[in-house]
Amino acid sequence: MIEPIQSDAEIVEDRADTHNFLLTPCSEATFRHFYKDKPVHRGRFGNLVEALAPYGIAADFQTDPL
Repeated sequence: MIEPIQSDAEIVEDRADTHNFLLTPCSEATFRHFYKDKPVHRGRFGNLVEALAPYGIAADFQTDPL
């Protein structure tokens, strides 16, 4: 029997009207590509990287957030 995969997190609320899963969501790379004339924004992935850094979880071990 195959055991179910345990989730690391649970989405408890979603206030966004629309989601776009075709592009990397709100990442620094996306901002660099589409907004070349604007200051770089680290996006949600950058926020997650910073939040998990104190726990020793490097960016390479994280997936893009929803």
